[in-house]
Amino acid sequence: MFDVRGKSIVSVKHTYFESAGTPEAEMIRYLKGRASSILSISHPFPDTVQIPLNTTVVEYGHDGNIVRETTAPLFPGKGRNALLFYLKDLIFSIYYVIKSRRVYDLYVGSDNLNTLAGLVLRLTGRVRRVAYYVIDFTPVRFSGRIMNAVYQAINKLCCYHADIIWNVSEAMIEGRESIGIKKALSAPQITVPLGCMFDAINRKPVDEIDRYSIVYFGALRSEHGPGLILEALPSVLETWPDANVVFAGSGELHEELEGLTHELGVSEHVRFTGFLETDNDVYNVLTGCGLALATYPPDDATYKKYCDPGKVKFYLACGLPVLITDVPAVAREIETKGAGVIVEHDPSLLAETVCGIFADKERYELMRKRAVDMAGEYKWDAIWKRTFEKCEL
Repeated sequence: MFDVRGKSIVSVKHTYFESAGTPEAEMIRYLKGRASSILSISHPFPDTVQIPLNTTVVEYGHDGNIVRETTAPLFPGKGRNALLFYLKDLIFSIYYVIKSRRVYDLYVGSDNLNTLAGLVLRLTGRVRRVAYYVIDFTPVRFSGRIMNAVYQAINKLCCYHADIIWNVSEAMIEGRESIGIKKALSAPQITVPLGCMFDAINRKPVDEIDRYSIVYFGALRSEHGPGLILEALPSVLETWPDANVVFAGSGELHEELEGLTHELGVSEHVRFTGFLETDNDVYNVLTGCGLALATYPPDDATYKKYCDPGKVKFYLACGLPVLITDVPAVAREIETKGAGVIVEHDPSLLAETVCGIFADKERYELMRKRAVDMAGEYKWDAIWKRTFEKCEL
């Protein structure tokens, strides 16, 4: 067990946006008032458009209040400069920990580059223990062989030399074995699933929602499979003319998907919200819908096979039964617990499943109840309490 009380802890991450619901933000919230000091270093990804590209550094005191906040110098990192951008992040992580003039009991690095910085800091004596927090994993991170080899070499180094590995899914262990990263040579590993802000969500009674509204939340990218529901929608509308689809998010496929709605003649039944600024904006959209989608394609185009998709917990916490392909491990848990249905990545079969749920109100309401029950098992505070209790550091 790692007792966080009175400890000094560092959290370093890369991010596309700042949100109270991210794993690192929820860990820091849990640690406030427990740890004696917290240093949070947040590096924007070089291609983010939602937040400035400056690294931000926040120090919290023993009472959980901010002691100091720093914005690092801006370093443009688009295109060809992306490698330099990440190298800058590595240097900044090391620099700001040393600059704080503290020795930290635990360094939590979210992704391999941030964990590498922690290993360097451990060599210098500025951190005592390093946790490698693995939120995303795929055997092929980059299309270029050299870049991918470098990335996986750092991954292996972190697995073999960290003090503990936090995986969001047990499938990551198998995935790493497939590329030669041996479990037997790795640090001890525990599963730290993604959670949800269960108590912050105002779930609506079933008679106040649109039961025939199907929502997709997240980035509109091909590896997430957002287009499948549009191919299924014409068949659904033949039986259920009130059916509609909401895309809650933005992304590179927006224009393509919008064009597909016109091509299929279903544009009047589809709404695009665009990027949702706050968690409350997300909750307001999701809690008004009836079903949720996580239709990942079952091929190498998605890394979700090895991960724990965060949006699934959002769905469940909003009371939404989830239609999910059998790609991430959580799909089996959802179906076993009756909180949703595993569907094939096939538009006709998806349409058949949707129509079956629409036709059986009693079944739907039971699935909705079980979705909420399952979400209650993934409250962030409970997850972080269990995580630190499992850590033998």
